[in-house]
Amino acid sequence: MTRRILLVVDSLYPLGDAYQMKVLAEGLARQHKLALCVTGSVDDEGSSESAFYRSLDIPVHFLSSGEKLKHRIGAAKIQTALRLRKRIAAFQPDIVHTFGQSATHIAAAVLLRDSKTKLCSSVFSKWKPHTTPTKRFERCLLNRVDRFVLADECLRSELQNFDIANEKLSVITNAVRVGNDGDPKLDKNQQQRGRELLMRETGLDATAFVAMTSADLLPVTRLKDLIWATDLLSCVRDDVHLVIFGKGSQHQNLLKFAACTEAADHIHFVGLPAQPLEMFGGADVYWNSHLQTPTPSSVLAAMNFGVPVISVYGPETSPLVLHQETGFAVNVGARDEFARWTKFLIEKPESAQQLGDQGRRHCRHQFRANPMVRMVERIYAT
Repeated sequence: MTRRILLVVDSLYPLGDAYQMKVLAEGLARQHKLALCVTGSVDDEGSSESAFYRSLDIPVHFLSSGEKLKHRIGAAKIQTALRLRKRIAAFQPDIVHTFGQSATHIAAAVLLRDSKTKLCSSVFSKWKPHTTPTKRFERCLLNRVDRFVLADECLRSELQNFDIANEKLSVITNAVRVGNDGDPKLDKNQQQRGRELLMRETGLDATAFVAMTSADLLPVTRLKDLIWATDLLSCVRDDVHLVIFGKGSQHQNLLKFAACTEAADHIHFVGLPAQPLEMFGGADVYWNSHLQTPTPSSVLAAMNFGVPVISVYGPETSPLVLHQETGFAVNVGARDEFARWTKFLIEKPESAQQLGDQGRRHCRHQFRANPMVRMVERIYAT
């Protein structure tokens, strides 16, 4: 059965919630009529990400006013909500599928409870806390959602805290998008192109050993641990650099912290670059320092490129990171363990290659896109 599905996301940044949306949209576009609304950033309007959706005949609508209401956050949200309501009225979707906390709030606010349109919400990260009055209002919004799609079982309690009925919660594991059908030659070419992009973006020498991470610049993502690990490595090597993708309120604090270390010149904040996903293939190792996002898309993306992964270990990452098989698992806050295993990869390049290859095979076999798309379609049908 063909359905009209409106996808709603805060940003098209490919290492955020949009990664899984992209995997899903590519699968759904074969049978269903899709449209896409972006409620937050307008920076992606002319990007390759926007062009990708249009190549699938998916119209993309950017609802934010951009700079016009930059300093009037409340007014900007109201305007975005009203624009989304107009798009829903024009498109007449059977399903509105939101991705992430912000997009879910806006869609729930504009869809009437007696609407024939079903509202689904994909949840990939632990819910950001709010004050008690705001939480009460949020509880009303979330009860408008007909079905939640959770990336992991550990996220169930996040929604149950808002009195969401258990039958509204479904767990569907994240998937990886294999754009080149797993051709080894194309994999190698992607890595080379990624390395060139990464060197151009950071200005680093081609001989540098690059550790990469992608996370919001917030205390909860524990990026200080990675800066400290880089400092430890700088005591024994002068060619190790940490490249950090992301933005957030703690940017200046992290810069000050890095400046207090010997590795200050080896820490590179690149914000949200235009081609972050392509750059992943150019990294020598990927570091994941937190457990806020179960089965992280960024770790899946790194593994898909054959990049060795060192990640903190917990229920959130255990399906992906099998210690010394598909990656190296470390304890939360164990800065020395990040440094120790990275030193091992530097000194054992053959072992690093083997670990990267095993990680790539694991993610492509265990986290395939087609089963995820079929499970979401079954949710739409219920």
